[in-house]
Amino acid sequence: MSSKIHFLTLEPKERAFRFRKNENYREVFDIIRKKWVIWTMEEMVRQHIIHFLVEDWNIPKGKFQIEGSIQNAEKQFRFDILLTSFKYPCLLLECKNPEISINAKAIDQLLNYQSLIDSHFIGWSNGQQTAIYDTQKASWIESWHYLVEEILKKRRNH
Repeated sequence: MSSKIHFLTLEPKERAFRFRKNENYREVFDIIRKKWVIWTMEEMVRQHIIHFLVEDWNIPKGKFQIEGSIQNAEKQFRFDILLTSFKYPCLLLECKNPEISINAKAIDQLLNYQSLIDSHFIGWSNGQQTAIYDTQKASWIESWHYLVEEILKKRRNH
């Protein structure tokens, strides 16, 4: 990965989240998984990104996989967000609590998942910093527009 990371803006915006209060915690309705999930700081980031891509960029909900499982020989892992384009992995995105800055450990986790998924784009976000890397061009992307065009392409030359 090239060293000059380009951070994308994730506009803070009022979103139409549906909440409910459980006895011990607050839950949010996930529009992709179609179920109630515990509202944690990491879930807040995940939900903001989901709503951002669906509402602001019109990414179809059917392209998303949320908290999916992948496995290598020794261990099972759970990725946060995977978007597919023409059934191929297009964006693998890890979400972190906003209090966690993106560090070598987070990048290693992402690269480990990428070795199993082989996505066109990989990235991470803590809600304040979002960076997405184009694995085919070996560079950090500089706009959401470029990423969305790639996700919405009808055909893939894979």
